[in-house]
Amino acid sequence: MSSNAPSSPHAFRPDIQGLRAVAVLVVVLFHTGLPLPGGFIGVDVFFVISGYVITALLVRTLRTENRIDFRLFYERRIRRLIPALTLVLVVTLAVTFILGSPFDDQQTITAQTAIGAITLSANAVVFLKSGGYFATPPTNNPLLNTWSLSVEEQFYLVFPLLVFVFWVIGRKFGHKISQERFLLTGLIFIAVASFLFSITMSFSFIHLRLSDPNWFAFYSSPTRAWEFAVGGIAFLAFRNGVGKIPSMVLFWVGLIGIVASS
Repeated sequence: MSSNAPSSPHAFRPDIQGLRAVAVLVVVLFHTGLPLPGGFIGVDVFFVISGYVITALLVRTLRTENRIDFRLFYERRIRRLIPALTLVLVVTLAVTFILGSPFDDQQTITAQTAIGAITLSANAVVFLKSGGYFATPPTNNPLLNTWSLSVEEQFYLVFPLLVFVFWVIGRKFGHKISQERFLLTGLIFIAVASFLFSITMSFSFIHLRLSDPNWFAFYSSPTRAWEFAVGGIAFLAFRNGVGKIPSMVLFWVGLIGIVASS
């Protein structure tokens, strides 16, 4: 399986779509209560896929045009996400208002999470209002899952600028190949720093005056940035593809790793 970027940003990628299907499947099976205790890692897989796809898109643009059209990039993200998100929020709020209990905070938390989803901060709202993801029944907040969408949107907001900055700085060191290597180095630095931050928060090595630093690690963008960076690293590291045998080895190692983690 080649890791080359498709010739068109809209080209069908069976490998990417297949990986998304695996991620969706493990998340759904986890939420059905089946014995798949680590199925929530499907979200992590989605973040890595996003890092890969967006890095491929941005590098392709930089190589052909030597610039990033930020307005076009954000317009595409808005058209892709906002219509579906708006429908979900409107329907969920209406149903919650009609069927939700007025004697607890279900309606209030759902409304607050909806505002968070609109303002790209649902992950912060869920962390502050609900705490642990597994401590609150989904029926108490039917918009609980929007936390991951906000993390994704925060990534879209910041990542193109980071890539552009790394690319411009790399330009001072040589030709396009040097720019990609500089970008790869920058993503590796981000991945390592974010992963270390995630580990220290996950195991409460540092607290930052938070009562639940481990859940901060779960919800926050800085502690999730390494997953997006890994996707970008995968694209840049295997940009020219790998041999048939190594690609099959990587395929089975990755698939077995996802299943075993789940």
